[in-house]
Amino acid sequence: MTMGYYRQKSAGEHNESSLSDCRTQPVCIRRMLPYLLLAAVTVAVYIQTVWNDFLFHWDDQWVVINAFTDRGMSWSNIWDVVTQFYHGQYAPANELYYIIIYSLFGYNSYAFHAGSVLLHTANVLLTYRFVFLLSLKTQNGETAVAGRIAFVTALLFAVHPVCVESVAWLSASKILVYSLFYLTALIIYIRYIERKDAASYLLVLLLYILSFAGKEQAVVLVLCCALVDYAMRRREPVLLMVAEKVPMLFLALFFGLITILSQGDTSGGSMPQYDIMERSLLAFYSLFEYIVKAIVPYNLSYIYPFPFQPDDAVPFGIYLYPLYVLALGYLVFVFRRDRMILFAALFFVIHVLVALHIVPISRFAVTADRYSYLSLIGCAFMIAYLSATRFRFTRWVKLALAVYVVCLSVMTLTYERHWRNTDMLKQNIREILKSRKDYDDGKKTLITAPVNAGH
Repeated sequence: MTMGYYRQKSAGEHNESSLSDCRTQPVCIRRMLPYLLLAAVTVAVYIQTVWNDFLFHWDDQWVVINAFTDRGMSWSNIWDVVTQFYHGQYAPANELYYIIIYSLFGYNSYAFHAGSVLLHTANVLLTYRFVFLLSLKTQNGETAVAGRIAFVTALLFAVHPVCVESVAWLSASKILVYSLFYLTALIIYIRYIERKDAASYLLVLLLYILSFAGKEQAVVLVLCCALVDYAMRRREPVLLMVAEKVPMLFLALFFGLITILSQGDTSGGSMPQYDIMERSLLAFYSLFEYIVKAIVPYNLSYIYPFPFQPDDAVPFGIYLYPLYVLALGYLVFVFRRDRMILFAALFFVIHVLVALHIVPISRFAVTADRYSYLSLIGCAFMIAYLSATRFRFTRWVKLALAVYVVCLSVMTLTYERHWRNTDMLKQNIREILKSRKDYDDGKKTLITAPVNAGH
């Protein structure tokens, strides 16, 4: 590991908040080494996806290959992309990303997949920077501890198999695009907290808009900024911090309205319609599944069918999921005095919040790996933080982390092969669906709709 590359210094001796303050070449190399290592590992783990095909009849044929992309980079086309909904979606930044690649390389699947790998790599590096700056402020300026926490967090995020769907499936590039702007916004927000300058604040708002233009999940940035305030123990008056969030709240409301309007502009097929009690149970079920797969990513798939259908008797086991979540919540409550543990837990929850079925959403599956992409940072941070502060990165902790990283990497490399082409992916999906007890009953059409419709 690169733990030895960090030299312990106090905040007064060394200002790590700027990479540009390199006075000697060895110092510059030392500061850049974590970024280079993380980039190399990420590319090595995902390079095989570059040779994947488009997933025809699995959304790529209309999400990536469409009239907007065909028309290329023209002002009239850009205007249409920004002002029009498309198949119940509004993601102009993501569509412009497609247009840029198409304008340079045409419909070359290698180029599109290479773009996804580069975006994920960029997000890994931004994760390192964000966690480093946050940890530096919360660890009394101890750059060694901050560097270790940031590196382990970013490394776990880089190789986690739950990220495969977002990287290997071109139609999920919205996740990568919105995360790029989102993580950048968090980094700039920390700079704003330090400098209190209007330029940084306005840049955060601009990045907020761009992130939402990538995907609607970005709407929770205002909550995440408040969480950063809590983690960094901001001393400003509460009214001032609330006033800072007012423009973000108005943007969030506006974004929510756009999302509702866009989803009304869809010709999608029938979706499961659950009542409020059933949605509450599904929320606990989904949250627990996201948590478990973040720690132990087993049986990963493109589709996770609903555990029960509307108006059916709810299986007894589903009623236990609120207890599971409450038990995990109690563990966090026990360590509530440690702000960073609470920060990690809330960071995870905030970033899957819009996918928990609390509000009805047009989805064929109860959960999706891509929706927990950013949430994984919270789980990875929790592991890294506990390893650094509670267990002091002892020899056995380092060994356990190394084994865990290797296991995640192998799982990622294996799972990527399922996404090589449509036939391989659908074969895996059909095996999962056929294993369900209700596959052959009257609801077969509803359950298998994603495979037949390509959603």
